[in-house]
Amino acid sequence: MADYTTPGVYIQEIPSNPPSVVSVPTAIPVFIGYTEKAILKNTDDLLLVPQSIESMVEYEQYFGGPLLENITVTINTSINPPVANASINPPSLYQMNYALQLFFANGGGQCYIVSTGNYSGGAIQLDNLQRGLSNIETINGITLIVFPDALNMANAPDYYNLQNKALNQCGQLQDRFVIMDVFNDPAQNQSGNLAALRNALVGPNLKYGAAYFPQIRMEINCVTDESKILVVFLQNTSLNTTLDKLKSSNNDLYLLAQNACEAGQSVLMSSSPAVAGAYVKIDSSQGVWKAPANINLNQVARIEVELTDAEQQIYNEDPVSGISVNVIRSFPGKGNATIWGASTLAGNDNDWRYIPIKRFFMMVEQSLKNAANQFIFEPNDENTWVRIQGMIETYLTSLWRQGSLSGAKPKDAFFVKVGLGVSMSAVDVMEGRMIIILGLAQVRPAEFIILEFTQLMQQN
Repeated sequence: MADYTTPGVYIQEIPSNPPSVVSVPTAIPVFIGYTEKAILKNTDDLLLVPQSIESMVEYEQYFGGPLLENITVTINTSINPPVANASINPPSLYQMNYALQLFFANGGGQCYIVSTGNYSGGAIQLDNLQRGLSNIETINGITLIVFPDALNMANAPDYYNLQNKALNQCGQLQDRFVIMDVFNDPAQNQSGNLAALRNALVGPNLKYGAAYFPQIRMEINCVTDESKILVVFLQNTSLNTTLDKLKSSNNDLYLLAQNACEAGQSVLMSSSPAVAGAYVKIDSSQGVWKAPANINLNQVARIEVELTDAEQQIYNEDPVSGISVNVIRSFPGKGNATIWGASTLAGNDNDWRYIPIKRFFMMVEQSLKNAANQFIFEPNDENTWVRIQGMIETYLTSLWRQGSLSGAKPKDAFFVKVGLGVSMSAVDVMEGRMIIILGLAQVRPAEFIILEFTQLMQQN
């Protein structure tokens, strides 16, 4: 007791320190791919090293910009005034910089970058991406895995080999989720590419991933050297030159070609970086239990393939493999690209069919696991059981109040059982095992809204 010498009223705050559960972050992606550089302090000291960033400025500080694109400007002088069009040919295989632009434009925040090499390799190598994947295994806090460059790999088997390894890591660690695309083999039609995915992705860990189709077109402002921009004259190829030389020979045509370059070009991109941004946005604004769907993607010029309702059916569910693919659609008045699906790859699994269901349980599992660490080596008795049950019930009640669990009352939304004869036997207690049994009634997304109409006959 303090020694009070002056009459008056005194306030003492007494800390209670009750055990509590804090929800783990749910949307911190890692992007694994190629970058212009990987420098924190010295050359390549960030190569294959996971680095946390929170903005595009930080990304470019550590990892640089995009590869300068090969731009060709064609000028048609047969009409008056002449017309110039710019195009990228061939597009760069390295798209990490563009992917991060998409991620932040769609609500992204903190993320990790793993640079697997620079732009001098000439190809996207499976081994490099696998090394990057291996190096994130020990990083706590990563909850989403994205490979922005992987769609530009040489073939579908390599691509799905990589994605299978990512799914297996998720199943082993149980704290992360893979966002991927359908590999586009130009030699195959849509059905063939979809069948390749369903044949290649196997195993018990499909619930830890989701796939999206089709790819998207992203508008970019090309920054490049004018000496490397080829200018082609359709009517007289002998006049072909580069943009810097055209400036000195014909300033009017130079300005025309320059304006065509600055008008912006579109590059074919994996949709997964933009989808990852949408995950972050939904998690932070509404909660991980809200389906990351019916969301328009920003900075998308158009989707590569337009699908009808009938065409989408083959992506929603497969009776043989059960693998579902989420489709990105374009609807009049809604936007250029809208996520129109919320299924995991385990489309036939009634428990883990939906993305928000699986990711919500992952959050609760990891949060309770972290909170339960404080009870290790505590007495395995009634007092401890009451404390840990109260801690978990308080946490789940707070989630129920936020709308993540169904039920008119908390007891309808969840149950927590712990105790001798309830969740443990005497042998369990003797051997130091504290077993806690939980049941959660999570709210499921309304994927199919059915309106039933009945025509009433006129009455006198």
